This record gives sequence, C-alpha cells and structure tokens, in this order.
Amino acid sequence: MLRLLLLITSVSAFAPATFGILRPSSLHAADPMQKPLTPTDYMAVGLACCFAMNDNGKLNEAWIFEPLTAGSLETIEHGIETSYKQVMALAAEDFFEGDLNEPTGIKIQVGW
Repeated sequence: MLRLLLLITSVSAFAPATFGILRPSSLHAADPMQKPLTPTDYMAVGLACCFAMNDNGKLNEAWIFEPLTAGSLETIEHGIETSYKQVMALAAEDFFEGDLNEPTGIKIQVGW
C-alpha cells in the first residue's frame, strides 16, 4: 500500500497535525506577510520519495507531496535528477480537502 503524506513548508516552526499534514504553528498566525489561500491560488507540488524510520528502527519508503520552490523547479528544468516521481501545478481548490487554510487532506489520487 502506498503511503502518502502532505508536507506544507515555510520558514516558520511547525506543529504536527492529523492526516499526515504539517501546518504552520499558531505562533505565526498574526504574521502580516502570510495571506490566506484562495481557491484559485496555484501551487507547484512534487511527489517525493523519502524514508521514515518505523518503531523497529528500520527505514520504510514513504511518499510525500511537498510544495516546490523556484530553485527546485529550475533544477528539474535543467534535467538534474531529484527525488520527485511526479511534479504538478494545481489550484488550491483542486489539491486540498476541506477548508483551504485548515485542510483535512488532499484530493490527489496516485497510481503507477
């Protein structure tokens, strides 16, 4: 069974949440530079292969969706190998389940 996690990254501290989603901590909620997502906001995301340690101390393959920076997109454009199996651009409403700014999951189905 393929295990997917969503990782939402920024420079702020993170607090774990349910459904494998990491959200910015509430300490940064008043930051004037952080704008709420709207349904038509686009983002580039990549499906990356990572490894997570299980309770027995062994590594298991894990697949995560993470936002891509301009640097990551440029690396991919130049043909440099990355850990991404798939890269896509989606509107926020097509990617997140539930409230866009407090998502409960993702709508992406992966099959290969």
